[in-house]
Amino acid sequence: MKRAYDLKLQAAVEYRAAVKHMYRKGWNKREPHESRPQQSGVFEKALKGLGQKATLTIDLPIEKLCEQLCFTPDAFYEVTGIAIPPRNLAPSSGTETRSAVSISSPNPSESVVATTPASDSASAPVAQLTDPYGLDSVRSGTKEIFLLRGADNCELARHCAQKDRAVGVEIWHREYMDLPVLQAVERVWVVINRSDDREANTRFLRSIAADTSIRERSRIATVDSQTGMSALFKWVLKAQRSHAFSGDLLEYVYHFKTVPLPDDSKEVEALTEPPPPPEPWPIDSSSFRWQR
Repeated sequence: MKRAYDLKLQAAVEYRAAVKHMYRKGWNKREPHESRPQQSGVFEKALKGLGQKATLTIDLPIEKLCEQLCFTPDAFYEVTGIAIPPRNLAPSSGTETRSAVSISSPNPSESVVATTPASDSASAPVAQLTDPYGLDSVRSGTKEIFLLRGADNCELARHCAQKDRAVGVEIWHREYMDLPVLQAVERVWVVINRSDDREANTRFLRSIAADTSIRERSRIATVDSQTGMSALFKWVLKAQRSHAFSGDLLEYVYHFKTVPLPDDSKEVEALTEPPPPPEPWPIDSSSFRWQR
């Protein structure tokens, strides 16, 4: 459908109708007659070959390796046989620890243990994180949210009647998705104000790109100023009041697109590039009369 629309073989109205039909049928989550991915036993055999008493040490944390491969934890387990362990929510003592990861084997008597360094501050436990701003107004079971950088942009959305789905963070942490309020979220609209601090915008965008669980359900758009962001939320408010609001139409009007991969530096820079300075107001000197 998307390919046909990009090639101008399908009109916008037909494309929106097709997308709505796809969501109504649930095909956005799983297409009909979709075959299961073929499972490979190469990693499992290689790890088994290390022997029963072998210890596998990976310098790169398992979670980071999973992210760089752009795998979900389930896909990572299917391919490698290594289960991503649940995070320890206890506060960190500041010392380096190593967590054991069990690796499945066809023979229960044989096992291999993979140890990984403790994660860095970018993946701190929920207990140490500041709750996202505006989360107290989001209703449980909400399926669509706006994810914005910082409290100011979130407050702007809240003033435009988006209290029930506006969330603001400086940096996204994967543990946020485990919060009960966000577990039902299926679609995330990320909006970046390019007139904000570029370095802060870049950290914000990269933190989202690094988390597969939110990147796969996110779409991103940019605005050039706070006025542009306010106009976006006012458009949503107007569409809501006329009962004509739909997420697909919002994405079409404001050109939302997929969030870039973590290593796509060129696209990240393009999304966070500051807007061009405003052009000077043209002045016709002939219209002025000088007086002594």
